[in-house]
Amino acid sequence: MKIELLYFSNCPHWKPALLSLKQILTKENISESVDLIEIESEVMAEEHSFPGSPTIRINGRDIEGKQDVFGFQCRFYEGGEGTPSETLIKNAILKYK
Repeated sequence: MKIELLYFSNCPHWKPALLSLKQILTKENISESVDLIEIESEVMAEEHSFPGSPTIRINGRDIEGKQDVFGFQCRFYEGGEGTPSETLIKNAILKYK
C-alpha cells in the first residue's frame, strides 16, 4: 500500500491530518510509511493534480474520491473541516489493506 500526504508548508491543517493518519495506521497495525509531498507552487499543484492541502492518497487515489478542481490552496472536507475525519481516513486505508 502506498500512502501519500500532499501539503503546502503554510497550511495549518497538514500536521493534524498527518497525526491522525499515523494514529490510524498504528491502531490498524499497518507498518507502511507515509510519503510527504510538499507542494511549493501552482505549477506543482497542477502537476500533482493537487486539490488542496492536506490531501491524502492511498495507492494514488484520493480518500474522498475523484477531484476535479486543482490548485495551490487550502482544502476543506465534508462539514467544512480543514482535515479529513478519522472515519474517512480509516475507511480509505481499510479499503486497500
